[in-house]
Amino acid sequence: MGMQKLRRAVASAAVVVGTLAGGVAGTAGTAQAADSAVVTYPQPGCKKAAITHETLNVYGGRFLCGGGFGETLWLAAFADGTVQLFVVGTDYAVWTRWENPNGSLSQWVSLGGPVAGPVSIGAMNGYFVQLTAKGTDGRHWFNNRQTNGVWTGWFR
Repeated sequence: MGMQKLRRAVASAAVVVGTLAGGVAGTAGTAQAADSAVVTYPQPGCKKAAITHETLNVYGGRFLCGGGFGETLWLAAFADGTVQLFVVGTDYAVWTRWENPNGSLSQWVSLGGPVAGPVSIGAMNGYFVQLTAKGTDGRHWFNNRQTNGVWTGWFR
């Protein structure tokens, strides 16, 4: 994904957050709470039957898409302007990286795995985020980001 496309997705997330803070439903992504938003960002290059490795130009790194990994990236936009991205890396672990309100980027952080399908945001409320992913056992697994930013680890 190019810098310009990601910036548009982040800008859409900011619009949603700003709009939700004013109490009106936004048009980009799926609104989950008055101070946060989930934004899905389809990747046209991932509309393939086979699993491919794609590159995130602006955030760096490679991720899995196509096949059972789908074509959508998930962004969590927080009221403070932080936007967090979740992908499945080429090692089949879930990885995250976020852009701070000042524009600086975190390092990539592994949330573990392996997973056998796409990661998605199953729930979001304020600064709480629940990720969902299909495990290699075929069951859905969850990992919660608590409001203090600490992850619980994967559980069923």
